[in-house]
Amino acid sequence: MKDNTIDVFISDFPFETDFSDVCRERKEEIEKCKSIETRNCKLYAWKLLQYGLKSTLKLDLNKLRPVKNASGKWTCDKCEFSLSHSSNIVAAAISNLPVGIDVELLDEKRFGEKLLQRIATENEKNLYYKLNNPQKNLYINELWTKKEAVFKLSGESSFLPQKIDTGKCFLNTRRISNKDRTFIVTTASASNGEVKYHILNDIKISDSI
Repeated sequence: MKDNTIDVFISDFPFETDFSDVCRERKEEIEKCKSIETRNCKLYAWKLLQYGLKSTLKLDLNKLRPVKNASGKWTCDKCEFSLSHSSNIVAAAISNLPVGIDVELLDEKRFGEKLLQRIATENEKNLYYKLNNPQKNLYINELWTKKEAVFKLSGESSFLPQKIDTGKCFLNTRRISNKDRTFIVTTASASNGEVKYHILNDIKISDSI
């Protein structure tokens, strides 16, 4: 892997895997989740990360002894990574440099103008009002994933979307489809490197948006 390359693994779940080798700290984090859906998402995202690290860097995640820092982000000494999940989709971004990733189901009800007012800067709102109606919900959906990805890249503990400037880092946004549903996925990095997508199972991915 080159220094500025980002390898992105995306999969739907459930998929066949062995859950016995998940580290104790991650298991404890998962068990604290009240929602069974969230537990499954976190578990399969971790397993996808294990698969990705072994495929790209020949690293065993358990031997890396990842830890959760004060900001709630999982880290290790040998590489940088970021995880995300939405519905039945999990994603893992792996790089030698800091990286952030977010995946979200395309949802017109959730990503409406009310949310825009909470997350967008004045410039972003101005751009929104210049769009035609079919583009508006997609714009908010994409904007949310960009802000989440930048937030994860920063490693900060508080998510304040109106203060996040998505123009200060390099973003790669794609549209993916799984059966009859569409998702938006964005990676964020401080370096303009190649983003390689590794798509597992029955998922299709678009060209860059």
